[in-house]
Amino acid sequence: QAPTDDPETAVASTPVASGHEGKADELFAKGSALYSRAIEAGNSSARDDLYAECNKYLTQAQGIYNALVEKRPGDTALEEKAFMCNKLRYGSIKQRRFH
Repeated sequence: QAPTDDPETAVASTPVASGHEGKADELFAKGSALYSRAIEAGNSSARDDLYAECNKYLTQAQGIYNALVEKRPGDTALEEKAFMCNKLRYGSIKQRRFH
């Protein structure tokens, strides 16, 4: 399933209620790969497009991770995944040039 353009819709349409950590991991992996490609693209509009696309995946993953962290307090491995996802998500916004 392709991510949506609206982050709130993206989070609402993910399987948060059922707590699919595997789905979050999959979305995070896709977003992370796109983040790496964006860095490699240099200072270009292609980079900006890649950051925008990766942000969609990372936003969906973050929504799932956040819900799981609330359900499983003290799960440090899960908290680390949520932290790293949020870090890349923030980077995808910060590094993107908006026109």
